[in-house]
Amino acid sequence: MRKTTIFLLAMILGIASLTSCLDGKNVQSGYALGVYDADGGYFSQSLFHSTVGPLYAPSMNTYMQSGESFLVYYNCDFDAPENSSAMLQTNNYYTVTISNYSKLPQTTAMSYMSDTSTVMDNEIPLLSGYYNNNGALVNTTSDSYLFLPHTLPQASDVELDWSMCYGNYSGQPTVVGAERFYDLYIRATKTTTKLSKSQNEFQVCYRIGSFLRDAAYNERNQEYFNAETSKFNVRIFWVSSVSNGKLAWSSAVQSMFVASFLDEEGY
Repeated sequence: MRKTTIFLLAMILGIASLTSCLDGKNVQSGYALGVYDADGGYFSQSLFHSTVGPLYAPSMNTYMQSGESFLVYYNCDFDAPENSSAMLQTNNYYTVTISNYSKLPQTTAMSYMSDTSTVMDNEIPLLSGYYNNNGALVNTTSDSYLFLPHTLPQASDVELDWSMCYGNYSGQPTVVGAERFYDLYIRATKTTTKLSKSQNEFQVCYRIGSFLRDAAYNERNQEYFNAETSKFNVRIFWVSSVSNGKLAWSSAVQSMFVASFLDEEGY
C-alpha cells in the first residue's frame, strides 16, 4: 500500500491555523485544503485528507462526494474524548467540526500533450503558477492532489475551464544537460457560465497521482536511485501572457522524494 503522506508546503492565501485557550479549552480552528475520501482505505473511515492531516467530521458525507476537493474551516477540540492519545493511536486522524466549506474546481492531469505554441479559444494568462511557495500536495490512500492558487491579470466574471497535461505523453522526463524534468502544463480558458461576482483569484485542485507515480517509478529504475535520498524534478509551466496570437510561458521547478510515491515494496 502506498504511503499516505501530507505535504504542507506553504500557507495558502494567508491561511493559518489558530489555537485558542479561552475558558481553559485546547481548541484549534483554521482553514484547510483537502480531498474527501469516502473509501478510507486502511483508515477504515471516510476522511478529509487535508493540508493539516487526516480529518473526520461526522456530517461531511452529507455535502461531500468522494474525490471532491474543498477549502474548509474546521474546529478541533483536543480535549474531546475522540481526540485522546489512545484514540489517535488507533485512528490516526482527528475528529473535528466543519463550520464552513467551499467546493473547489478540480481537473486531472492528462497524458496527452497540447500544442504549446497555439493559443486556445478564449485562453487567458495567469500571473501565478509557482508551486513551492504557494501550493500544497495532499496524498490520499489512492491518489495525489496538487492545490495551486492562481491569479489573473484582470478579474473574470465567468467560470474558467482549467487543464493540465504532461510534457511527455509517455511519462518520460525531458533531459536538459545532466538534469531530468517531469513537465506539467497548466492552461485556463473562459466558459460561458457566469460567476455570482467577478474574481481574479482561483484555488484549483489538480489530480496528479498517476503522473507522480510514473515519474517515481522511472526514477526508481535509474542506477543512481537511493530509497532514502533520491528526488525527481517536477517542472510546472503556465501561460503568462497572450498577445497578438502568441503565447509566453513561465515555469518553476519543485523537487520531490521518489519514495513518497512508491508503495512499501518500492513500486
